[in-house]
Amino acid sequence: MEILYTIYNQIGSLFCHQLISRSIYIDGVKLPLCARDTGVYLGVFTAIIYIFLRGRMDSDRTPGIKNSVLLGILTLPLMIDGVSSLVGLRESNNTLRILTGALFGMAIPFFLIPIANFKVKERNTKCILNKGTEIILLIGICFVVCCLVLYTALLPWVFIASSTIFSLLFIIVRMIYSVISRTRLGKSKGWPFYVFGIMVAFLGFMYLLTRLKYIYY
Repeated sequence: MEILYTIYNQIGSLFCHQLISRSIYIDGVKLPLCARDTGVYLGVFTAIIYIFLRGRMDSDRTPGIKNSVLLGILTLPLMIDGVSSLVGLRESNNTLRILTGALFGMAIPFFLIPIANFKVKERNTKCILNKGTEIILLIGICFVVCCLVLYTALLPWVFIASSTIFSLLFIIVRMIYSVISRTRLGKSKGWPFYVFGIMVAFLGFMYLLTRLKYIYY
């Protein structure tokens, strides 16, 4: 558990401020990401699991205009909460941070996955989202998950931490794959190794940046 905590905390430190006052504790153990980032990646994780269970991980079409607009609207609460707090208009709290983060995060896979699978020279027919009611369902699931994290001990630390870090790495990998798949490297049998290598190099670069920041200050 201690090894897992150290690994997750180190990965989290590359992308998150990890402020104590803005973090959530599970059984006295701090999660590797702040409340807002925890919400974002729980939202991402929830959407990924939903898409996987519906057999749409190979989707190559983004949601239709109406559903895309609705997903776009879901990202606004995080922006409003974050900006209004940043400029001093009001003070946010961890409940708002995780809830608005989850709404923001659940929208990401619905665009990231089909973009990664998009075929330039072929017709793209597999839409990742068919009905607006699916979005409403996911909003409800995200709300329940966030409440379980905030107010109960039903979800263990290892599950929450693992799901958020997995989602963070998933986004990085899918973004790298989206670029690699458009090149000759993406057509070779060894493309998973290229993606993994670039991801490790990127994490290493982020680690060096954090070290330089500490040295500078």
